[in-house]
Amino acid sequence: NVAQSILDARGINYGVEISRAMTEATKRYKIEGEIITLIDDIPIKNIDDAKRVMASRRYEDALKITFVNKKGETHSYIFR
Repeated sequence: NVAQSILDARGINYGVEISRAMTEATKRYKIEGEIITLIDDIPIKNIDDAKRVMASRRYEDALKITFVNKKGETHSYIFR
C-alpha cells in the first residue's frame, strides 16, 4: 500500500506503488515509483486487489494498467 502523503501529493485516493518492473518487457516503460490505480478498469486499492484481478485472467489476455506518475499524471498501457 502507498503512504497517504504520497497519494495526497498525486491527487489520488488509492493505489499500489510499483517498486520494480516484474519482467524484462516492462522495464522499458520505467514504471518504478508509479502507482497502479486500475487493472483492466478495475480499481486497485491494495496488493490483494491486484492479485485477485491478475488471478482471474488468462496469461495470454491483453492487460490494461492505469498508472499515476510522480507528477500526478495518469496514463495507461496495454501489455500483450
